[in-house]
Amino acid sequence: MRRTLALLTVAGTSMIALAFLIPLGLIVREIAHGRAMAEAERQASALVPVLAITVEEARLTHALLSTGARSARRGVPRSAASANRTAW
Repeated sequence: MRRTLALLTVAGTSMIALAFLIPLGLIVREIAHGRAMAEAERQASALVPVLAITVEEARLTHALLSTGARSARRGVPRSAASANRTAW
């Protein structure tokens, strides 16, 4: 009898915990996604003036690093001139 009561208590507690933790995990994921998108939009808007002025990779890399981006090589746009040079 005690064992059955203990198992029912554990099962009920587990269901209540899951009913709280699953929605919490979904909300945390949504908030993290929103923050990442806002940061990406901020970085993109900071690069617009540089992209309008120059196509030199060194200046683009410098501008990207000044926005606080984590990886400069991942985010540097490739110009048509540099793409043609690497294709040869």
